[in-house]
Amino acid sequence: MIPSFSFHARAPRNLLTPIGAAVALALTLSAPVQAQVTPEIERLARQLELQTPVADGKGEPIQSPRDPAATAVRLPAQIEVLQNLLAKAKPRVAVPLRAALASVETAWAAYRDGSGDQSLGHLDATLAALGDAQRSLIDTIAVANDATDVRLRDVQLQLSLTSQRVAHDVNDQARAAGVSEARLDPADAQLALGDAALASGDHVGAAGPFALGLSLSANTIVFDIARFEANIHSAFDTRSVGHSYAISLGGQLHSSGKSGLARTAADAPATAQSPTKEMHVASVSKSLTAIVLMKLLADKGLSADTPIAPYLPSDWVKGAGVELLTFKSFMTHQSGIDQNGVKGSDYASLREVLAKPVGSTSFNYNNANYGLMRVLAAGLLGIDPVKYAEFDAGSLTAAAFILEAQALYSGIGVSVDCGPTDANPTVQYRFPDTAKAGYPEPPRGLTCGGYGWHISAREIANVMANLRYTSNLIPAASFAEMKAKYLGLMDPARFGAYVNGKFGVYLGHGGDWGHGSGGLDSCYLMFPIVVESAVLINSNGGSYGPAGGHQCAALKDSFDNAWVPK
Repeated sequence: MIPSFSFHARAPRNLLTPIGAAVALALTLSAPVQAQVTPEIERLARQLELQTPVADGKGEPIQSPRDPAATAVRLPAQIEVLQNLLAKAKPRVAVPLRAALASVETAWAAYRDGSGDQSLGHLDATLAALGDAQRSLIDTIAVANDATDVRLRDVQLQLSLTSQRVAHDVNDQARAAGVSEARLDPADAQLALGDAALASGDHVGAAGPFALGLSLSANTIVFDIARFEANIHSAFDTRSVGHSYAISLGGQLHSSGKSGLARTAADAPATAQSPTKEMHVASVSKSLTAIVLMKLLADKGLSADTPIAPYLPSDWVKGAGVELLTFKSFMTHQSGIDQNGVKGSDYASLREVLAKPVGSTSFNYNNANYGLMRVLAAGLLGIDPVKYAEFDAGSLTAAAFILEAQALYSGIGVSVDCGPTDANPTVQYRFPDTAKAGYPEPPRGLTCGGYGWHISAREIANVMANLRYTSNLIPAASFAEMKAKYLGLMDPARFGAYVNGKFGVYLGHGGDWGHGSGGLDSCYLMFPIVVESAVLINSNGGSYGPAGGHQCAALKDSFDNAWVPK
């Protein structure tokens, strides 16, 4: 029997809110928000006025080299090509082209969204839809002009290469899991037929063998969650001063554990790590912040494509082009804020940079993109700091944001704050341990958003499960938008080494944080089957897993290598 979640260290609760409580929570959260400073906001704002903004820590997830052959890169690229062709297509071409596009979109959705159980059925669905797309492309080519024909034939090739890669990846993983050659012979034969058809340019002829080869390979392996947990221990136990983890299965806590110390003797009292012990989670905070903003947007019937300008304080000067920036611009690090020389995530720095004309909006990772979410959250709540001159504007907007987040997450039994609340807070160290005092994370309420949230491994798993399987945090449509646009999530096109796995897209985010005396690493991933995991490490400088890499890559590999012969 799978044990239910007991995430909240202070007041344990089950993960899935009972139906009655869920209805009451939904009614409370959907009630009209009062555009006023409540006593709770006032109290927290006064507390925050006593803080001084602290400089950001060093580090961010390193972008991995772009892999154009990755399925999570190749399929969206082909969708874009087909959309562009469809926009210019004549009616006789548009009909089969529209069918091809719909099939590729179906394939991409299946691949990205996963199976909904412990099978690899999402991969079967992906290749089946790609086969449908190939047949529609044949019909399209028959009526297309020469210029369109060339582009469509390249799309055919790219889709066939996608099917080939997906099928071979699962076959290779089955072989690595120890499945015998005799059991894999039927799958190998089908893959050989698919390879031969692809080599001859017969894309429709290749689709069937690749799909069947995939199905035969997938039927030889099964996910072993005990092996997954053992792999996590192997990847992190001897490579950190201390770490904790949690694994959930089908929306319930399956297991959790820890290794090492949250505080060493150099920061007495020495304290063991624990999966219920909160710590700063660095850029994993971006996901937590994105969820809060998606809830506020949903409450107003808005999407992340909504312009931010109406929700900025009324006395902020808006540089040329700022009125075109959306919530998505910032949640995907395409706001131009880094290129414009933003100085930090505090209120004054954000106000200064948004007064500049917007320059390049190419991707550029910067914590301040999510720091602005504090200010925008207050705007969405109807709080304009200009109308409350008795408060410091940065403290007021931060207080509104933090309390909104705490109200949302407390509904699922999760406690969050933008600073340590433990009696003996987790300390950050270098690895290997230098036996010197580490870095105690200070309160970061005035810069919280892109970093700063404190939460435990079990609580992160709780958030993931509620996000994925319920509407307790945000509506299903909002979660679908997060996945489609990578809002608060690592984009596989930029962080493929961490989220492009053998079995699909692994949705999540990593965190990297460093100071002179210590740092931390963090990661959570939602896998294509109904498994999620979070790992929090209160040291940095380690290299994780057999490959000695990033913590998200090690967590991904721990999952990929947890499949065993069926």
